[in-house]
This record gives sequence, structure tokens and C-alpha cells, in this order.
Amino acid sequence: MIESDYPPVPLTSEPFHETLLRAIKRHYETGKNKIAFIDGEKPQSGVTFRMVYDQAYSISAFLHAKGFGKDVACAVIPNLWQYAPFFLGVSLRGGAISGASALFTDCEYFIRSKF
Repeated sequence: MIESDYPPVPLTSEPFHETLLRAIKRHYETGKNKIAFIDGEKPQSGVTFRMVYDQAYSISAFLHAKGFGKDVACAVIPNLWQYAPFFLGVSLRGGAISGASALFTDCEYFIRSKF
């Protein structure tokens, strides 16, 4: 058996999305509402931490209104900043995300659905 030279990492009972949302909120409430994401095609337009936080709760409210809870949501979006609030919004509803690419073929979707 291989053992680490470092002490064990303390385990947490708090879900990751709650830890992250609390950190984001603390960040913007202490006057550090800086840019969280930058659009590579439009660097002058950025997304602030407050915007990410608000969007996460907006997505959660939308999903609640649609009856979504403790289920799997499929994200068919490119690598954009919107993935972060989508992940957080789904997590707030107790859900999980399964990513998919718009470029997948029918065969790839079939194979992924089996695993």
C-alpha cells in the first residue's frame, strides 16, 4: 500500500455548489465584484461575479417552475461562461449535468447513453 507523506485532507459535508456560491457572494459583497469571465471575441465585455451568481439563481428558479428537481440536465453548449451558472442552477435544484456536443453523431449519443 502506498501512503502519502501529507496529512489527510479534511472532508466536507457541504455540496460543492453551495461552497462556490457562498464564495462568489462573499467576493462581490466585499467590493470585489470584478470580472469573472472574459469573452475571447469581445474582451471589453466581461461577466462579473454578481452576474454569475444572479444567473445561477435565475436558472434554478426557472427549473423549479418547470418541475425540475433531482434529475439529470443535458448541456449542449460550447465552452462558454454560461456553463458555470447553468451548472450552479441545476445543482441548486439537486440535479446533475451530462454534457454533450452538438457535433456528436447518432452513434456517439447512443454509446454515451449506455454509460
